[in-house]
Amino acid sequence: MDLLFSMTTENLKILGIYLPILASLIFFIYTNYKGRLLEKKEYADKIRTSAGTIIAKLDRWKTLSLRFFEDIEPLLTRTDMRLSGKYLTITNFT
Repeated sequence: MDLLFSMTTENLKILGIYLPILASLIFFIYTNYKGRLLEKKEYADKIRTSAGTIIAKLDRWKTLSLRFFEDIEPLLTRTDMRLSGKYLTITNFT
């Protein structure tokens, strides 16, 4: 009976040493995994934010460009009409 009791005590000592090490290793692996997931999520959020900003800027640029050409079209038309009155234009090349 003493042999069985001493083995159990030894086993408990070994278990008492290795169980916290194993638990901390599992915790370390889990937190590392969660940290990587969080990094990926943050990286994806940054990409989404940047893409949204670029799309908004391009849309604004398109609006401003169209507005600029709408504003300048009458000026170009008047200039074309004035120049066509001053200079001989060739419309038939045959």
